[in-house]
Amino acid sequence: MAITAGLPGLQVTVNVNGEALTEYDYVVENASQDAAQQSAAKYIEAPAGAEFEICTLYKPPYTPMSFVYPGIIMDGNYVHAPYEKWGGKEDCEGYVYHKARSFDEGMLVTRNFRFSTLQIGKLSTRSSNPCSRLTITEDSSPVTADQRRDVSCLGQINIYLYYVEGLEETIPENIPQAVSEEARVVNQMAMKQAIARGDTISCQTGYTSNQLPPSSITTDTSKAALKSLGIIARTPSPTPPPSPSPTQEPDHRDLNTMSEQEMRAELRQFREHRQRTAVRVKREREREESVNPSKGEEEEDVEFVEERAAKRVRQVPGEDDEIVVLDD
Repeated sequence: MAITAGLPGLQVTVNVNGEALTEYDYVVENASQDAAQQSAAKYIEAPAGAEFEICTLYKPPYTPMSFVYPGIIMDGNYVHAPYEKWGGKEDCEGYVYHKARSFDEGMLVTRNFRFSTLQIGKLSTRSSNPCSRLTITEDSSPVTADQRRDVSCLGQINIYLYYVEGLEETIPENIPQAVSEEARVVNQMAMKQAIARGDTISCQTGYTSNQLPPSSITTDTSKAALKSLGIIARTPSPTPPPSPSPTQEPDHRDLNTMSEQEMRAELRQFREHRQRTAVRVKREREREESVNPSKGEEEEDVEFVEERAAKRVRQVPGEDDEIVVLDD
């Protein structure tokens, strides 16, 4: 992993299949002391044709002062809009960059990072292999500065980390694209005139085929709202009210425009509707004769609401009764 001397705890690795690639120390010649404290350079064993990820991890004592934005350059080309995901571990903050976003014929596409297929040999013509974007020619013409710069950037992955103190929305006229897929023609003499001793052409980087970015819609909805929509079952599940039919309620039409038969039908329908919707209360009376508790039983449950004297029954005179006749 690449760890700078001035920022211990800041780690950067290149992973394939979730494992960090083997690294070797690389000494940059004529580097200033400040650059040596704030940067690190490593050799990595890159498997040809494999997809890779760039991982950053912020471990103590390193703590970012603000949001960290990565600037990724591969083979001397700026990677526009790297696609990041969370890659923290051991309770530390970290991110994984494994895709690049670009526009292809007006559509936003994403492509994974990948090492190109390595071909060893001297080519005098353009390679027919679509994965190889480098052609070496035998030419005695002098080496130009552009050719020397192209050769020096091949096989390099540069990661620049910037602290973001403020964000401002801008609309650029020309959006930079991802790594160019055009084939390069490199002079053989330029390869020999590398920037530093030991720098040789290594495995190039590239991309996989275009992939449309996955789209997802997330809606934050409460459980009560989901139950009301019927997505989550409720216990007990309510029975929806029946929809009213035309025969349940009378029509409210203008009586002046109705015929006699229509008015009779309207009146009949109104009466039927009133009978269906009327609230009926059934009352029951209790007789005093039905409440006749037997002797010896508890009468605590019997409540006398009103006590009246019994009505006197008119009696018929008998044989021994004396009858007095009162005349005027």
